[in-house]
Amino acid sequence: MRPKRDSDISASKVVCIKPRYPDHNNIFDDFATTIPSTSNASNFHSSTPVGKRTTSVSYRLSSNDAVVNASMIMKKVLDTNMEIINLCTKMLNIMTTDSKSRWQTHHHSANDYYALKLPIENEEHLEKLEASLSDEKFKGIYTFKMFDCLQSDPKLSLKVMMRTVLKPEVGLTFTFQGTMTKSSILPYTFYQIMRYVILAKFSSRLMPTREVDDILDKATKSYFHNLKDHVRRRSKLRKEIQASKEETSRGRESSDSYGNTPPSSN
Repeated sequence: MRPKRDSDISASKVVCIKPRYPDHNNIFDDFATTIPSTSNASNFHSSTPVGKRTTSVSYRLSSNDAVVNASMIMKKVLDTNMEIINLCTKMLNIMTTDSKSRWQTHHHSANDYYALKLPIENEEHLEKLEASLSDEKFKGIYTFKMFDCLQSDPKLSLKVMMRTVLKPEVGLTFTFQGTMTKSSILPYTFYQIMRYVILAKFSSRLMPTREVDDILDKATKSYFHNLKDHVRRRSKLRKEIQASKEETSRGRESSDSYGNTPPSSN
């Protein structure tokens, strides 16, 4: 096949396809960061106090330029060795002001303290948690605790998040939508809170919420589907470790008894 000539290319119809982005005109509304001003950028050093040589800028990006502008902003931040000092959304802002004050002032009962523990250890723990979550104040506190627990490490995977909240042995009693022998996890309040937190962690303003929702559903189904094998492997490993410890202790006992045996008298 011969290569195309310039005349062929000019004669052919060139179609320019522009990338399509979701229509979020208020994208990064609450993305506030601190960027060095243009005049001071060349004189900026990481040891310089942030407030003296920087200008606080709040960015409102259009949907078409969001990716380009966001990457440029982050490049400036990385080039100047400067940290983003204020990155928040309305949701996180509400959680860190309202619910944190409730966390500090609300008087917990013994059941509330037990229910606040993570992960959920057994069915009794789950029942007490669901009962406590009927109280709106406790629900706000529990949501803040889950935000604090799951948002602390940006590299946490969904599997690690699920195991942080729910012990695998308890997770065996659930499936995503329920079966004849297992309950659906969807109606449980603690799962709805966890889902809310995970969506806030992984969702991007550049991706429709429905698309993130579908990905989360598939990942959750996969997690529960593979959970039985995980628990079986973990149980087998635990038994092997226990057997190894018992064998070691028996060996020590036999060596001690041999060393401490008094010599026989003839």
